[in-house]
Amino acid sequence: RYLEAIGMMQPIYEQILPDFFSFDSKRKDFFFDICYIIGFSYYNLKQWEKAYYYLDLASAVSNPKYGMPFINLLAQIGDIRTFREIEMLDNHLINAVKQMPDSEPSDEQLNYHLFFLRRNAYTRIFFHDYDAAESILKELLDYDETRAFAEYELNYIKTLRSNEETDDNDTNKIDDTGMDKSF
Repeated sequence: RYLEAIGMMQPIYEQILPDFFSFDSKRKDFFFDICYIIGFSYYNLKQWEKAYYYLDLASAVSNPKYGMPFINLLAQIGDIRTFREIEMLDNHLINAVKQMPDSEPSDEQLNYHLFFLRRNAYTRIFFHDYDAAESILKELLDYDETRAFAEYELNYIKTLRSNEETDDNDTNKIDDTGMDKSF
């Protein structure tokens, strides 16, 4: 299925790309939809570099619909740019909500925000930034739809910290000559 999508969309992408700067807004939306479909397909085929290229293009429009798969990709491959993308898209979302008459996020906007928080926490765990991850996860405990995720990840951090303490204790058993003192 994904290969078929790439096979259909890639020629369209190549055909219309040279005219990008002459596109009206509808044509640009169409172009970014194509980038999204191609990138999403490569993502599902685990072809990270190709997925990155197309999803990065699609995410340039600051639309969470396009940004979410790009953030998933960055988090999946442990890319430090995950934080920049999350911050940029979440700030865009927060600003959009602030400009609304009642300043209350829609369900869709709240879901995007919670997604950004989950991916931020997940990536901070990957980078061993456990304190920041815990802070985010504690915020996620306040929402029914993210509570189970937050509880699981908080327990996972406890396990990781416990394992690191065990590893540190094992390291202390080695003397200055590199010999294991525990024997």
